Amino acid sequence: MILVITGIEAGGHGHSEALPLMTLLPMVKQSISNPPPLVAAGGIANGAQIASLLVLGAAAAVVGTRYAATHESTYSPNQKSAVIASTHSVRTLAFDTVRGTNEWPKGIDGRAIPNLVLEDEGKGLSMEERQRLYDEATKKDDVSRRVVWSGASVGLVKEIVGAAVKHSEFTLLRFTDHYLRPSRGPSRRRLLSNST
Repeated sequence: MILVITGIEAGGHGHSEALPLMTLLPMVKQSISNPPPLVAAGGIANGAQIASLLVLGAAAAVVGTRYAATHESTYSPNQKSAVIASTHSVRTLAFDTVRGTNEWPKGIDGRAIPNLVLEDEGKGLSMEERQRLYDEATKKDDVSRRVVWSGASVGLVKEIVGAAVKHSEFTLLRFTDHYLRPSRGPSRRRLLSNST
């Protein structure tokens, strides 16, 4: 068993009042005696962030938005381009409203790259007009209105790359196995390799 700890920085849907991952992870670790391996998620795009989470007690990290802009991602080329061009993401229900998927429990919303959908809502366009504009954009793969779910780390993603783990990340895993592994329990490398 593992426990995934997801901070408010995560892309896609989550609780609108969740704590930031760097606060939530240590709080969960302190509150559970003998916790299962904790996997950190939300706003993670590079090795330095992973290293800091390992120091805070995570056994592994989930990286989402960084992998949305890879050759292997199911995002369209335009969505991938939007990821690498964006500087930030926002939490909103505006995309769910125009998609007809606004049936989330109270407090749940989605984090995505802001676009004209938010402006349409702010201008007071009717629901029907907003849905029509969104549907047209989606059919054309026009990201000026199409949703691009992305985490808070989107501003750190600046190129489309292959999804393969880079040499520097292997070095990070060797470092953490040697210096940060507790005296008992599985190594982080084994946990990471078993999670794929």
